[in-house]
Amino acid sequence: MVIVEIVNFNRISIWPNHVLIVGISIGTYILTQINVLVFGRGALLKNLLLGWLNLAKRKAIITAFCAAFILSIIEVVILPMNPAKYQRLGKPNVILISFDTLSAKHMRSYGYSEQTTPNIDRLAQDGVLFENHFSVARLTLPSHMSILTSVYPSVHKVIDSFTSVLDNRFTTLAEVLRENGYETGSFVDGNSQLNIGAFHGFDKGFDFYEHYPERYLKHEKIYVVRRTLNFLARYLHRNGIPDMHSEKIFSSATRWLDGRPKEDPFFLFLHTYDCHSDFGTKLPYVSPEPFQARFTSDYNGDFTGCDSNGNCATENLTTINRKIRKGKNESSELLSDENMNYVSSLYDGGISYSDYWFGEFVENLQRRGLWDNTIIIVTSDHGEEFFEHRQLKHYQHYDEVLQVPLVIRYPVRLKSGATVKSLTRSIDLLPTILDLAEIQHESSQFQGVSLMPYVNNDSNVEELILFGGQEERWDTDTQVMRSLDYKYIKNGKNRGGYPLKSGEPEELYDLRKDPGEKENIIGTEISIFQRMNNDMTRWADGCRALRSEIVPTELAEGKKRIDQKSVETLKSLGYIR
Repeated sequence: MVIVEIVNFNRISIWPNHVLIVGISIGTYILTQINVLVFGRGALLKNLLLGWLNLAKRKAIITAFCAAFILSIIEVVILPMNPAKYQRLGKPNVILISFDTLSAKHMRSYGYSEQTTPNIDRLAQDGVLFENHFSVARLTLPSHMSILTSVYPSVHKVIDSFTSVLDNRFTTLAEVLRENGYETGSFVDGNSQLNIGAFHGFDKGFDFYEHYPERYLKHEKIYVVRRTLNFLARYLHRNGIPDMHSEKIFSSATRWLDGRPKEDPFFLFLHTYDCHSDFGTKLPYVSPEPFQARFTSDYNGDFTGCDSNGNCATENLTTINRKIRKGKNESSELLSDENMNYVSSLYDGGISYSDYWFGEFVENLQRRGLWDNTIIIVTSDHGEEFFEHRQLKHYQHYDEVLQVPLVIRYPVRLKSGATVKSLTRSIDLLPTILDLAEIQHESSQFQGVSLMPYVNNDSNVEELILFGGQEERWDTDTQVMRSLDYKYIKNGKNRGGYPLKSGEPEELYDLRKDPGEKENIIGTEISIFQRMNNDMTRWADGCRALRSEIVPTELAEGKKRIDQKSVETLKSLGYIR
């Protein structure tokens, strides 16, 4: 039993009867020993009593031992093979965690050389890893809204960081779960008007939707004190002190869990920007020193994060991108290989910091007995590029930007250590969560599908196809289509300097031979191009039809405009011009 329990390392068992049997075994042994000491080995009566007790002790211990051993084998070996028979403790909790800007290509689970995410990797070993998971958008705002509504950006239209607000006729994941008895809450990074803010409709269906840094200042009623604290925070940040919120977000979630009944199911959405490029400091990516030094200790260069014109951090990276697009690509205006690797290592530090606090959160869930009856999902909205295609940040639609992690753990229905090689999409998360929670909700809105047939290797399911793009302002009519074998990018005409390859407005890549998307074969593979172009046209038509069905033009709700402070923040992050 000890060997089996070592394999089942997180606990003796989640089964109360199993623990009871082990306790009875220990109690029986202690009781018989006490009787031996009391009665001794003298008279016949005492000997008979002692013999009976010894017999009872042996049989009780052997019986209890065998029962506990058998139950352990069932729990560790048989149940994962047949999850439907797993005894559940009521409705499962749901925790959805989005690490903003976390690229799958910078994680060990996805083949990265550095160990940036040991805690997420352990979750993958204990759950299911989706090897080819992709976002349907390259920006935070539309990507997250697609996750929470299971529709493409061209349908929900929450795209413009200035004015986009989700129309009330769309159904969100939080709404469905709340209708099915869940308490719904969220702790997210950034203020209420930024890209994941309640202003855009992200709070729809949530009982509470808390923002950082607003949350830890919102109870400060004295205006002067609030302004002073904000000024001090910005001053420290500009002088190199990281302003990171993963610790606060995960700690607040833990405190919230402590204050609610354990038996009531909950849905918790957590989001952090700590992997994202920074705008308040000089370096483009920041993290506390132990994490930053972990990946940059070998750097001996002179990169400060600023250029000769005083552009620093994110603005410096944005300026470099702009110069490249305009054809000014002399070596003095670009980062050297050494400096580029340094910038990438700074990014890794932010990932490591976020992963550390995720690990602390996991330990807290385990200590509170919430771990095994909780569906936990880890993902991201988009990745980050580091000159793989002559740009920085997340301006383009190549895989370093669109491929994001997806890890799901739920031992009731998912076998630990499994991998899914099929292509999966961010719009599939909502139906998958409802399937895992065994919630029946029919809706013509959802464009995604449950991924459970792909987890279970159902031979009858069709290969999923990724569509994406159609983002306003920078690339209004850019569209993307990707299968496991081919990738088609139809670059828009209104991209303000894009694409980089003049004369090549459309791109086609054979991912089997060219996974790095370097050789555009659209001029030679005409039949593949025509087929994918036709499929893309049908997809776009379907999106327009669905949008009209949900939100008829004459009933469309008006837009709102965010405040000027949020506009300046979005500009500094490179999201708007």
